[in-house]
Amino acid sequence: MWQEQGFVQGDIDVKDAMKRLAVYLDELAERYYSFSSDELILKPAPGKWSKKEILGHLIDSAINNLKRFTEIQFSEQPYFIQSYKQNELVLVNNYQQLPL
Repeated sequence: MWQEQGFVQGDIDVKDAMKRLAVYLDELAERYYSFSSDELILKPAPGKWSKKEILGHLIDSAINNLKRFTEIQFSEQPYFIQSYKQNELVLVNNYQQLPL
């Protein structure tokens, strides 16, 4: 079941994982720029994010996770993850209207 959801079970080869990540990052810009403007702002359903908003959310998420990864090293254990207002950040940052 984990593999069906994109998770890997057992030991992983970190060097191989880093190589695969580098390939994905290289391909991301090319794939992203292959979408038309209409495709980037299309919301698949009411209340769902567009591709531009998803990308903005991923940036927000990375920032919040970096903060968490830094804090966990020096915080009392167990570390409790504080949530953040994902939907509100997507709206206030106005990703839908920003140029690429």
